Amino acid sequence: TLVLNVSDTDNITVVTYGGSAPFFEERGGDLYVNETIDLDGNEKTIHLVIELTDDYAPQFKKTFSKTIPELTAINTTIVTIGLEDIEDKDCQSTVDFSRVRLGLENTAGNTFRLQGSNTIKVSRLLDFENGDTYFALNVSVRSTQLNDTKVNYALLAVTVTDIDDNDPIFNSSVYSLNVTEEDNSSVLVWRETQPPIDAYDQDIQVNDPLKFSLLNPNDEAVLKINETRKFNETIQVQLQRTFDRETEPSKSVVLKDTYIVAIAEHAAKGSSVVMVTATDADEGENAEFNYTLLVHQDVFDIETLVVGHDRVGVITVKDSAALDRENRSQLQITVGTQELTTPEGGDCSTGHCNATINVTLTDINDKDPVFPNNSYSLIVIRNVVNTVIGTINATDADEGDNARVTYNMIPYGSTVCDFLEINSTTGDVILTEMMKQSDVCTALVEACDNPSDTSQSRRCTRVPIRVSLPPDVIVNTTTYQADIAENLPKDTIVLQLESYDKAFVMTSSNFFKLENGLVLTRQPLDREEHDKHSLFIVTNNMVNVNDNYPEFLNTSTKEVSLDNSTSVGQVIATVTATDRDEGENAELTYSLQPSAFSEYFGVDNTSGQISLRQFPYTDLASLDLVVTAADGGTPRLSTIHTIKIFIGPGNGSVRLEAPAPENVLKADKETIRSELSKILGVTVKLEGITQVTPSRSFVYISGKNATTDESLTKDKLQELVDKHLAEIDALFERYRQDENGVFSPALIALIVLSAVLLIALIIAIFFLSRKNKK
Repeated sequence: TLVLNVSDTDNITVVTYGGSAPFFEERGGDLYVNETIDLDGNEKTIHLVIELTDDYAPQFKKTFSKTIPELTAINTTIVTIGLEDIEDKDCQSTVDFSRVRLGLENTAGNTFRLQGSNTIKVSRLLDFENGDTYFALNVSVRSTQLNDTKVNYALLAVTVTDIDDNDPIFNSSVYSLNVTEEDNSSVLVWRETQPPIDAYDQDIQVNDPLKFSLLNPNDEAVLKINETRKFNETIQVQLQRTFDRETEPSKSVVLKDTYIVAIAEHAAKGSSVVMVTATDADEGENAEFNYTLLVHQDVFDIETLVVGHDRVGVITVKDSAALDRENRSQLQITVGTQELTTPEGGDCSTGHCNATINVTLTDINDKDPVFPNNSYSLIVIRNVVNTVIGTINATDADEGDNARVTYNMIPYGSTVCDFLEINSTTGDVILTEMMKQSDVCTALVEACDNPSDTSQSRRCTRVPIRVSLPPDVIVNTTTYQADIAENLPKDTIVLQLESYDKAFVMTSSNFFKLENGLVLTRQPLDREEHDKHSLFIVTNNMVNVNDNYPEFLNTSTKEVSLDNSTSVGQVIATVTATDRDEGENAELTYSLQPSAFSEYFGVDNTSGQISLRQFPYTDLASLDLVVTAADGGTPRLSTIHTIKIFIGPGNGSVRLEAPAPENVLKADKETIRSELSKILGVTVKLEGITQVTPSRSFVYISGKNATTDESLTKDKLQELVDKHLAEIDALFERYRQDENGVFSPALIALIVLSAVLLIALIIAIFFLSRKNKK
């Protein structure tokens, strides 16, 4: 029997009556009686409920993008998403944040975070040279009406631009120029040194022209140098006067007994330390000698070079890792000389003359702040506003500003910590408002150092904290009543407890005691003195509190490399965590973040083994995969661990960086391959070209020995690339374009400068010609 026709077919919910099958059912929007109803002449009311349903997911009206410079300050707002950016077809009026909730599905290894309801901020310093060039973030919007299964996503593309935060690097530590004495033709003529003077800027996207100058202005009376270079040319020098060899030998002819130098700790292999000079009073072959290191041969190298009439010793770094200021801040090098012919007499009759170099290592920001504990649990004993409830400090093994630590508190998990703040200088955790018994805060305290040199990356460490009120105390009490006659002897049994625990204690009493569940008298009792006694026996059972966070056994960032030889299902990494609690509070499960990576990687939630599900073909050179270890307690505590996954084409390839888009490079890839082969002296194969940003790409190469056709190992090929970086950079420089595919402003400036110099040169030639005619 048709009972009722309802126009909105999706909004019918049938409610069962009395726990039995429903009397009614909905069929295609019509309401039918489901069975014969016999109420014996009586009436009963059956309620049918029509409920609101959430038919449409909210969605964004657009995608979002933002360009920021590297080293942007922490807590800088990246984007604020407004209600005007969201629409929901279920809503008759404007969407508000009581109907929808925003989320940040992947934070790029905690690089970004969602603060408040709609503001996305940066959480750490970004370093362009270390690969922080582009981030693709997924922003979600969920309905909050009935459940959170209605969800849509939008892309937030964050592009990081390079700033000028690195020093230029010379292509050599020593340059020489040989001239003939009393030769006027060599004066005021621009000439190249050996090797030619050149330098390049370590900043990839910054193209400001380099300016060269002599370190000592007094040397300009002898030598001048180009302040700037023309496009694709090296720097030249110009002698200002002639020289007399007999009266003016090389300026570096004095043998110093002691040198005092300072270099940065962990200076790169091949970095120049100091140049030492010794002279020999003999002539010809008898004046030839080499320099040797008598100590620290494992840390430094010395090379003997002939510069004009002099022999100099150039000391360079051999082992960068050994130059650790925190372990050893000073070193003393002893340099000796070994003559090539047998000496006969003289001050150095042994053939050795020594000099001492005292090397001081200056600090670089290479140490992370260190907390003494892996996690902290703070119990609020004094629940009063502005009370310091604990202090969390970290130390840094660097010195100066590199060791000056400041603190910041970052929300973590689902709890809210609005009632807390941290003193950025002292690390004091302060209560800003009174806590309720239900309040539990889990957060991350971040300690960061503050290098004064902005070219050095800021280093930060995070540690989880948990803040709560003291756990409740459960007090079990049972009432007993007993009668006893007066004047009975001590140790008379008054009563026996029905249940007894060794944790039971009796409150203070001079007349009674508790032993093994029996209440006994301590002395005879006098009714006239005390006719009634009240005794309290209590047991205190402390509630088991989940107050320890899971701890990963290896807290440093794990690095994993993938290429096209990695097979699906292969275990690429294993993480292990422990929990100092017991029972369910110590049962750990593992999961991966962000969820967008779940199609590529999987984790065994009990063993922590991470396996490859599908090769992540992506434009990114690396991915930050976050592993979460969570316990089974209440509240559930978790800790995160980051695995950095580097992605390459495989085949033992080496990655190069080129300041040009992918299509430009691919259009001329045969020329690039040929030029790289000439530079490296091997047969180069281009394995792939991947665009990273609109104006920057990665070029992957492999190589073979040109003679034997034997494939080079990745390490050998990388060594060749490192030796020829300046030439490789010059090769790719010709392909540099801005994002519109035209000449960049820096290149246009160089062309204009060249044109101006050419016009000036033509005018100068014209006037010189007229003067000669006169």
